[in-house]
Amino acid sequence: MTTVAPTTVAPTTVAGTTIAAAAAPPLDHVDAGSECAAHDAEIVGRNVLFGLWAGRRLGLGGEALELYAWAVHLADRAAPGHDDMIAKVARDLAARGRALDDRRLRDALHDMRLRARLDLARLDLAGLGLTRCAPAGVAAALAGPCAGHA
Repeated sequence: MTTVAPTTVAPTTVAGTTIAAAAAPPLDHVDAGSECAAHDAEIVGRNVLFGLWAGRRLGLGGEALELYAWAVHLADRAAPGHDDMIAKVARDLAARGRALDDRRLRDALHDMRLRARLDLARLDLAGLGLTRCAPAGVAAALAGPCAGHA
């Protein structure tokens, strides 16, 4: 598999969040040997898509939109569950006068999870090094969470 080096960008502030030396992870950042590699890739996809969705509502574009999407993904790592990510997006939208209620944000996050699943199903997972989940394991991985991620 070809490894793509992460892209590093100068520190910036996007929607009130300072991102110091933000770096998009390399394409092979998911542990190819992991039993839950497909699930992990789905979570990353969901989070980044949710960040792009929210960033567009904030009026961001280009590099600022991409940085914001990764900042939303990183916010999901603050605590178990995705409430920390929902709270970040809610604060950012409210700060720009574009507040959305909790139900709308959760619906959007759910929609992004479905989209991430569909995107993964379309990919050649074996070509990404996710051979332990493809092809027989793909259906099972897309059907529900892996043990340990429930």
